[in-house]
Amino acid sequence: MARTRRGNNVDGERESLFWLQFGVLALVILILVAVLWALITVSSLESGAPRTAIERNIRVLESTVAQDPENASAWAQLIRAQTASGDTAAAAKTVERADETLGTRRGPVGIEAARITFVEGDYAVALEEIDAALKIVAEETEAEKKSLAERGIAMDPDYTNEIAARVLKGEILTEMDDAEGAIDAYTEALEFSGRMADVLLARGLLYEEIGRIDEARADFNAALTYVPDYAPVLEALDRIGG
Repeated sequence: MARTRRGNNVDGERESLFWLQFGVLALVILILVAVLWALITVSSLESGAPRTAIERNIRVLESTVAQDPENASAWAQLIRAQTASGDTAAAAKTVERADETLGTRRGPVGIEAARITFVEGDYAVALEEIDAALKIVAEETEAEKKSLAERGIAMDPDYTNEIAARVLKGEILTEMDDAEGAIDAYTEALEFSGRMADVLLARGLLYEEIGRIDEARADFNAALTYVPDYAPVLEALDRIGG
């Protein structure tokens, strides 16, 4: 009987020792994992790894520009992404890099240069810059038309930059309290493509602001044709009695 109790005691001591060793080992493993995670995190931060969707997008666009440095649209997308992130200083530097790489100011880059100035609040200079960009864009559109005609291609040129420049001009003039000028800019943009619900909303709000309610209502209803559940438009129609 004594031997049995002694055996039980030995077994109990062995089991206690096992769990003690297991607990120590588990604690060591947890500490090592925590240290490794901290090292990885610090390394990522120091290496400038992207931490947000915006940073990842900028990194992708930087890679696109590196692979295709003659692509003015890619440069413009990168500049716009940097501006949208709030880093207008980086965006301005990218404008300089784009001009140096492309050898001249291109339309898409000019539009984004004006956007930087607009975001920074210098509306008068932004207006001058967007007007200069519009001239460049017009020349590029004309060159594309000529190229298509020479190749016997019966299609319209890409009016993306024509539209973007006029929409930005409308936004600038709106901030400058020039409702009529902004309406004209939005109208020109809509002549290239009338299916832009956001532009129709913007012009409609300006019409409403200056008391041209019938035209405002027409723009709001047109916007709903393309985006039937567009909340700001529905609110505007409710406000003016649509």
